[in-house]
Amino acid sequence: MEKGITLEKLKMIFNKMLSDGYNSEEIIHNIFLNYSTFVDDNEIIYKHKKIISQELGTDFRNVFLIGSRHLGIKIDDEVLLEKNLTSDTDYDYAIIDLKLFSFFFDNYSCENPKYNEYLLKGYLHPLYNKPLKKNLIKILSKCEGKLSICFYISERAFIKKLNDYYGEILNSKLSEFIKPEIINRLN
Repeated sequence: MEKGITLEKLKMIFNKMLSDGYNSEEIIHNIFLNYSTFVDDNEIIYKHKKIISQELGTDFRNVFLIGSRHLGIKIDDEVLLEKNLTSDTDYDYAIIDLKLFSFFFDNYSCENPKYNEYLLKGYLHPLYNKPLKKNLIKILSKCEGKLSICFYISERAFIKKLNDYYGEILNSKLSEFIKPEIINRLN
């Protein structure tokens, strides 16, 4: 099985979406909510999502693989890297569920400024909340591989966060392949 999405494949996907009139957020929305993964065997993703959804009491369809395991492309220090993923590359998941978000908000208060900054943007990041992180580590230990999870209040908050993170670097890399005026239309 071919590992990772090449920039050439990404270019073809973006060109199709651009020709269909998609803007940057619509492209991010399509890539992360429509494509399960470009990289891995979907079976491990299925197992992860099943365990996560059962353990956290959310619908299976609310759990999304994101990050380098989804795209097959790593972004380090705001630089797009094409490299093969290793077995120790983590699986990053997003959970979009208002009720679950509210549960964690109500039960895991935190004074960490970074946690609260993210909270105001519509997502809870357990990295900055030690009790929440400790609880999730127990749950995630039932899954194969290294996993991380963030919780989003809404699909809109999720897409906004991913567009903020991926949009600029993907647009700059794609400008090597696609006319700059089309890339400018995305921003």
